Amino acid sequence: MYKATYSPVAIPQRTGGGTDSQELMRGPEKAAFVRSLEIAQPEADELRERGTAPAGALDALTPSTTPLPARLGPVPTSDLVQLATSLAELRKEAAEQLRSPAPTGFAAALTAATPTETPAETESRAATALTRAAFAEQAAVDFAKRVAITPVGRLHLERIDMTPAGTERGELLSTIPLSPKETVNVVHKEWSTITDTFESVVKDELESYSEKGVTEKTELSQSAESQTKVANALDLSAHVSGSYGFVTFSTDSSFKHEENESTTRRESSNHSMELTQKASLRAKKEHKVTISTVSVVGKEETSTRTLTNPSASQAMRVDYYSLMRKWRVQLYRYGLRMTYDLVLPDVGAGFRRTYTRLRRIDAELAKSFVFDLDPENITEEKRKELQRQYHVILEPEPDLQQEVRTTPQHYEFGDNDSVHTAVVDFEIPDGYAVSKTHILAELGNVSKSGRMFMLLGFTGNLARDGVAFLDEDLTPPAFNGMRGKQNFLFTSRLMDQLSLTLRFTVDRTDERKYAWQLACWEKLREAALTMYNAHRRRLEEERTALYATLSGTDTLTLRQEEHEEIMRVVLGWLFGPGFDLMPSDVHDLYRPAPAGDLLEIGEPSGLPGTEADKLKEWKLALHYGEVVKFLHQAIEWENVLYFLYPYFWDPKENWDAVRSMNHPDPTRQSFLRSGAARVVLTIRPGYEESFAALMENGAFSDELPPDHPYMTIAQELRAYALRTYPGIPAANPGGGPIADDKLRGVLVNEWYQYTPTSGVDIGIVMHDPE
Repeated sequence: MYKATYSPVAIPQRTGGGTDSQELMRGPEKAAFVRSLEIAQPEADELRERGTAPAGALDALTPSTTPLPARLGPVPTSDLVQLATSLAELRKEAAEQLRSPAPTGFAAALTAATPTETPAETESRAATALTRAAFAEQAAVDFAKRVAITPVGRLHLERIDMTPAGTERGELLSTIPLSPKETVNVVHKEWSTITDTFESVVKDELESYSEKGVTEKTELSQSAESQTKVANALDLSAHVSGSYGFVTFSTDSSFKHEENESTTRRESSNHSMELTQKASLRAKKEHKVTISTVSVVGKEETSTRTLTNPSASQAMRVDYYSLMRKWRVQLYRYGLRMTYDLVLPDVGAGFRRTYTRLRRIDAELAKSFVFDLDPENITEEKRKELQRQYHVILEPEPDLQQEVRTTPQHYEFGDNDSVHTAVVDFEIPDGYAVSKTHILAELGNVSKSGRMFMLLGFTGNLARDGVAFLDEDLTPPAFNGMRGKQNFLFTSRLMDQLSLTLRFTVDRTDERKYAWQLACWEKLREAALTMYNAHRRRLEEERTALYATLSGTDTLTLRQEEHEEIMRVVLGWLFGPGFDLMPSDVHDLYRPAPAGDLLEIGEPSGLPGTEADKLKEWKLALHYGEVVKFLHQAIEWENVLYFLYPYFWDPKENWDAVRSMNHPDPTRQSFLRSGAARVVLTIRPGYEESFAALMENGAFSDELPPDHPYMTIAQELRAYALRTYPGIPAANPGGGPIADDKLRGVLVNEWYQYTPTSGVDIGIVMHDPE
């Protein structure tokens, strides 16, 4: 059985500065801290002039070809804290001066207001300056606390060997007492059932690796019964299990290797003993896929045994004991890794986007159809906009006013002296009413006097002497307010002929406008309902597809996704805001693929620009590849350890949503619901010094001074890891020869453990009467 014991390393924080400093440099963390302060150049100049901030810290802020982490690494932590404190005081002074009528000195230049600035804008700028001062002050306190935590530790690689060491008498199962010379007939009924189950077990591991094994499980049941009603039932089972990945923690440690070694040995021994003790008592639950073949063989035997006490003076007792198998357990330590320990917030955020989208979809589907458009707000001006919005064609708004004419009428009257009458029919369009009437008429016998022409019920005599034509509005307003189908009766006298046409001006009624608005509203509502239903169908299809992605992914892929997400989040938090997985200059080398929407870099010959540009871009791409290779090789990502912390380390606003996230895979569900994660990175042997330099200076090529604490630890760990032990393969290949003997590494502890067997031992005890 293989296990590991992790112990952090406590490094004394010694003060000092420069390249000879024994203080941990931690350049990337210092660079992230300085960037968060957002120091403006006028502020840096003022601090330098006043002398309130360390000159070394200000010099490191000067732009240079050297990366900022490398420039800030040698700067003592205390100097950076003093820089932030001085900056906070400067900003407070500027905020106070801004509120005064006449700012002076640096505050006057920094806070000069524009001539058109209002008092409210001035107050807003003062409040912003105070906020930035408070941030710098708090950032200094937080940074000082954070750098006091040492992220470096040790991971001891260990193995537990269990060797059979014989059998011993175990628990008392049954007792039969016999008095002197007593004979007892014991009906012994024995039955046994042997069940052999062969299981093909498939376990998915973190990497692209599948472990397949065959296990055999044996259950033996026995029972005994006697005429004296003494019954005994024995149910024995043997199960020894082992697993990779058990990790114990020793939080008490010292910088000295000897003290830390003894502490981790004690903790590892305690954990290993507890582990082996539980091996025979617990049932391990795992999520597995098994294919089982079961064969059952049973038999029953009944026999009568006679037990006789041969002694005439002593009582005899027959005891039945279980037999226990004795194991010799040895804990060996055979390897060591340098580790880097950090806690990451919100590691499951990348996988929660699907659930966030599902919640939004469910919220949308829960909404009922609402169409709150007021019909009276539908106008001709808004008609085209509404057509585009709802994808429907609306009838134009009815004209405000129309003109209606009667059919021209011409009459020939042979008898000029008679009175003639006629009825004229006309129709006013629906939704309109007459507002004005105009008459067009030609009257015959213009030379006669006394002619008569009247629209009965509407006008008086319109035939004036000497007037042959009428082209005028009827006054007082005749026919006003008429709607629908109408007619009128006219009468004439002393006319041989008559031509007549009436022209009506009709106005749209309020009812007509509202009817149009209501008809448009009905169309718009129907279109909106169609769009609503179509939107719901799209949402339901999207929801089905999202649920399929959640439940349709196999277990191995889920573990691989979680492993890669841990890698991505670790790199981002390990190197801070200045680190980019894909730098912009490398990203510019990519271009759209000929087919599809993906980006590709193509062959070196296809790089953009001139030949000189191509050469630079080629070198840039190769350098980027070396960075990627280093980060994948320096850290043993295949052995990364992470421990998920509960949901309450997330913002309180997320609690309900996070706790409601469900996934068919329990491991992914725990990943989704985690509020933070502690990640322990193991450094590959041979990369200890380069990784320590990277974390200190933020550069791959820089080297640490020989007396730097990380250098001492890295050398110690590397020397320990390269040790080899005769008889076993080296934990770190290339460390030396292998001898053929029984040594298995450094023996940390040794003890004995017992497990039950199916055997029974019998003991006879004689007792004197006294």
